[in-house]
Amino acid sequence: MLDDIVRENPEVVEFSRLLQVTQEKRDLVNGIVKRAHDLEARELYGEALVQWETLQTIYPMFPGLSFEMENVRLRRELGERVALKNHRVSEINQAVEVGDFDEALRLLSPTLEEFPNDREFAEIGTYIRQHQEFSERTEELIFKGRERLDNGEISDGLEKLRQAYEAASKIKRAKAELIDGLLRAARVSQSDPRQARAYLREILNLDPANHAATGLLRYLDDQAEYQHVETAK
Repeated sequence: MLDDIVRENPEVVEFSRLLQVTQEKRDLVNGIVKRAHDLEARELYGEALVQWETLQTIYPMFPGLSFEMENVRLRRELGERVALKNHRVSEINQAVEVGDFDEALRLLSPTLEEFPNDREFAEIGTYIRQHQEFSERTEELIFKGRERLDNGEISDGLEKLRQAYEAASKIKRAKAELIDGLLRAARVSQSDPRQARAYLREILNLDPANHAATGLLRYLDDQAEYQHVETAK
């Protein structure tokens, strides 16, 4: 409409200036709207909201502005909540991975208050408690295994440690305890090189880079070669 007025009254400078200002404002508004939508598409809702708030300042009568702003706020809140949930899940999973179930439950407690109706966290809680009980049983097997070894009951002690490792191979302590037990058994069995070697090979199957087992196995081989030479004299 203003375009028509300017065409009909070219001599009126005020109309031309008003048209120029109107066009510049329209271009500014369209640019802000485009930037806001582009930011929303990239899920940068905070930055998009800044664009809508800028538009509210310069052109509060923009059609649907209130809806656009409320929509961005809701999407930002949802995005923040999803990000928070993912962060909580990651923290809890890290604790579970290293077998620190007490820490996992400690992290879970406030999370259940933040997400009271979230079934995933309820299931995680059940999972943690089950594995905590499982870990406690594993620790009991380790304790009994070490106790048997301390009493010289090599076979029974190793059996307990093997049960602990087989039941909970992801728990690093179970593997370390079994290796330590096998190494102790190999050292006290040096008078029976065949049995000692069996223990050492079991260690190397669990930990191929174990220096203690490699060194003791080399020592037994050297001893066997020395005895063979002495016998041949």
